[in-house]
Amino acid sequence: MAAGPWAGRSVLYDRRTTGLTKDLELLAWRLTPAPPRRCLGDYYRTYPQTVQDEVTGQLRSALDFSAGPPALLRDSDRLRFLGSTVRDGRYPSARWPGDAHRFAHEFSSMLPADAG
Repeated sequence: MAAGPWAGRSVLYDRRTTGLTKDLELLAWRLTPAPPRRCLGDYYRTYPQTVQDEVTGQLRSALDFSAGPPALLRDSDRLRFLGSTVRDGRYPSARWPGDAHRFAHEFSSMLPADAG
C-alpha cells in the first residue's frame, strides 16, 4: 500500500493539463450518422463521463484543466498555431489528434540537443 502525501491521488493531481474536451467529445458523438445511432443507441458514448470531466476530477483544481481555444481545424507543421498544448514542467499534453504537430514540436523542444 502506498504511503505519503500522494497516496490515492492521480499522477495528474498537482499538474496543469489538457485532454479531449467535453465540447469535442460530445460534438463527435452528436455527429455520428443516424442509422448507427438508431441501431446502437449510446454505443459510441462508451464511458459515463466525458474525458474532460474524468481528468478534471483527478486534478487539485478544475482550473488546472485547459480546454484551449475552439478546435475548429487540425494543425499542421506550418499551422502549429491552430493546435493547443499545455506543458507543465516535463509533462506535455494535447487535446486531440488535431493538435499533433504542435504537440510534436513541444515534445521535441524538451529533448536534449544531442538526442538525435
